[in-house]
Amino acid sequence: MKSEVRQLQEKGRRSLAAAKRLAEIGHSDFATSRAYYAMFYLAEAALLSRGLCFSRHSAVISAFGREFVSKGLIKQELHQHLILAFDERNVGDYGLRNDYPQEIAADILRKAELFIKEVERFILEEVGSIRLGALLSGGGRTLVNLVEEIDAGRLDAEVVVVISSLPHVKGVERAQAAGLPVKVIRKKEHPDVDEFSRLIAETLDEYKVDLVCQAGWTCYWRIPDRWLDKVMNIHPALLPRHGGKGFFGHHVHEAVLAAGEKESGCTVHFANNEYDAGPIILQRKVPVLPDDDADTLAARVFEQECLAYPEAIRLFAEGRLRIKGDRVEILEKRTNTET
Repeated sequence: MKSEVRQLQEKGRRSLAAAKRLAEIGHSDFATSRAYYAMFYLAEAALLSRGLCFSRHSAVISAFGREFVSKGLIKQELHQHLILAFDERNVGDYGLRNDYPQEIAADILRKAELFIKEVERFILEEVGSIRLGALLSGGGRTLVNLVEEIDAGRLDAEVVVVISSLPHVKGVERAQAAGLPVKVIRKKEHPDVDEFSRLIAETLDEYKVDLVCQAGWTCYWRIPDRWLDKVMNIHPALLPRHGGKGFFGHHVHEAVLAAGEKESGCTVHFANNEYDAGPIILQRKVPVLPDDDADTLAARVFEQECLAYPEAIRLFAEGRLRIKGDRVEILEKRTNTET
């Protein structure tokens, strides 16, 4: 059943991407139809994650309301977004209306994005193991930590693909030794940032990744809209201090020591298309000791990284992270009485 749920999720993501492209070139009627299908596929996936399957669109919409909205699991307004898109899709008559209002299409696209984000969080809770894609450029210690957490049963996840920006690094060896699929996408061979980014995104799509974990990844790639809020990064300092282009590895710890900081630590955040920006999920702090050098400080910070990254991934998998502007709200864990 999990594979069928994920197939429906993927169809929903692709439909939303198609809707956005259609809206950009002025086909508001077709865009609305695809936005509706994006929501419909996610509604189907959510129902299937609970063992429920319906053939008619109207039956899916009604069952979604009964199963999730009436039980307080999904907000009523999200169900209304689905109903509105269904109505507009029928009015648009599959794209045969030439005067279809662009503002209606834009509104439905916005609501479709909200619907999909919220429902996907719920599905992750239902179907279990989250599918991770790891991006690395170096030694792969962060990847090894995640694999160890998974193997120990402390993290309900699966690393389904590792993407390396370099072919001959320790991280590739470690990934292969763990039996993980490895794809090398070299920036040197794809200097155009759009092509480089497209190849990364296509690989993530191919492996049906739920969450991307940048694990010592040092290359800039332009994150597509469909992957925003699904790419995490860990940085070995307390952002926003000591972050930005060129701040990675020992460069960060040397900067912390040069600035005379009394404490340092690590930051897990959602990545966006700026270096070390994006909403912060959580931070863990360590003291900077008088006799520290970059190596001793790095070792102390990495101990906290090994705790922080798995915790952030768990929160994502449990649907407990909600982005509000430039910050992340951590929601209370649902109790059994709520489920």
